[in-house]
Amino acid sequence: MNAESPRKNKLAFNTIVFPNTSSENDAVLLAKSIRKNGGNLSEFQIRMFQPAISKEVSLDAKRHLKELDVDIIQFKIKNEKLTFPFMSEAIAMAEAEKLGLNDSEQIVWLARNSVIIREPVELLLREKEQLRYRPVHHILIGSRYNEDKDAFWNLVYQSCRIDDDQIFPMRTHIDNIEIRPYFNAGCLVTRPESGIFQKYLNNFQREYLRDDFKRFYQKNELYMIFIHQAILSGTIISTVQKDMMVELPSSYNYPVHLHNDDRTENRPRVLDDIVTFRHEGFHQESDWMDKMPASRGLKKWLSDSLVHR
Repeated sequence: MNAESPRKNKLAFNTIVFPNTSSENDAVLLAKSIRKNGGNLSEFQIRMFQPAISKEVSLDAKRHLKELDVDIIQFKIKNEKLTFPFMSEAIAMAEAEKLGLNDSEQIVWLARNSVIIREPVELLLREKEQLRYRPVHHILIGSRYNEDKDAFWNLVYQSCRIDDDQIFPMRTHIDNIEIRPYFNAGCLVTRPESGIFQKYLNNFQREYLRDDFKRFYQKNELYMIFIHQAILSGTIISTVQKDMMVELPSSYNYPVHLHNDDRTENRPRVLDDIVTFRHEGFHQESDWMDKMPASRGLKKWLSDSLVHR
């Protein structure tokens, strides 16, 4: 008689943490927000991946994360890859997917500078769905849907083996520009058996030092910073059928640091009205409480939740 397979969790939250004050603040704040504001999702597993380098996450951060029942998992990375923008995150995403095969039906990847404000029910995949996502915040190196692809995106599509009939439009979060698929790397839900994150890592590691891409890095450093999202987007398009993807509402992954630039009809009055937001280390600014568009109660909770002040 065969032993029964262990029952899998519905989902697991995953992110990355680095051993520095800002990252540790982000990580603890994210974990606290899941546990406090996650509703029915608040008790699911939280994994935080840390590069296995000489320095580790501080004892204070470890204590807080342990109290929040967060698993800290180290992963190996070569020094030259550690310094390339978002390569660490790509490796961590693949590690999260690998672990998820054993114990999770779905994996949520959130950038560490994410905060959950209300129960994120839309993070649950429905039957036959393979991916839930948000588009990028603004266009930057993105490709306008009503214009021909430029040389950079032609190279991305060639690298990821994408045909024109796989392309569809989406709109950027803040400037509301119609673009070719360009997914935000900081808010994704998928099924581990899809292998999306491992394929993404394989593609990223194969292509990021290619001479053709290096020429773009030399022209504009934004290409180096965001090549990861371009390769991620190419990987998703080549792996997941459009009818198996769902775009999350604009109340998810809202970039509070771009609130003043937001001219869309979905611009929230205060952060209390959204589900999850992203930030750029607001806690590093001494006057952040004066600037943040949030209620007094939310700002107090954010302040009280920081591990380093």
